[in-house]
Amino acid sequence: MSYLQNMEGHYVAFVGIITLITLFIKEKKIEAK
Repeated sequence: MSYLQNMEGHYVAFVGIITLITLFIKEKKIEAK
């Protein structure tokens, strides 16, 4: 059970990082215009 909880924690962190990077890229593209 703890193994699944650990994997879920990593998945949530991974998705969070990807979301931040995506938002950052969108902001940069808006500034470029």
